[in-house]
Amino acid sequence: MEQEKPQLQKEHIVQSIILLWMFNRQPDTYDRQTEENIIKDLLMLMPKFVPFLDINEMSSSYLYLRKMGVENTHTLMQELLMKALHEVETSEQIIGLPALSRLVVGINTGRDFFTPMLCAPFMRHLQQHIENCSTEEDARLIAI
Repeated sequence: MEQEKPQLQKEHIVQSIILLWMFNRQPDTYDRQTEENIIKDLLMLMPKFVPFLDINEMSSSYLYLRKMGVENTHTLMQELLMKALHEVETSEQIIGLPALSRLVVGINTGRDFFTPMLCAPFMRHLQQHIENCSTEEDARLIAI
């Protein structure tokens, strides 16, 4: 019986980005060249998964790639941001605070955008979260 090759899933790509960011923050295990090679691979693999990412996966990927120095001018970053902003603008469901927070921090990273204009569609989601704020963590995420 022929063994099937494991298929790379969107979750694997997103988890790889998050893990790479975690390793990036530990200077004693940090190897810049290895990180750059892995980022290049991830940037090549990820575009085919973007249409299937949910808002949490998009916001996590966008934020951590930005924090690792991937420019907003990169096609993948533009695609992630545009899709995430479209989701925020058109979603009938209230977008969770962690996803909104990650997007705002990612958008502010590098100061490439006029944040108030870009994040205007966040207001209806934030208003709902303000009305339902009940924990310190909620307040912290709203404040970001």
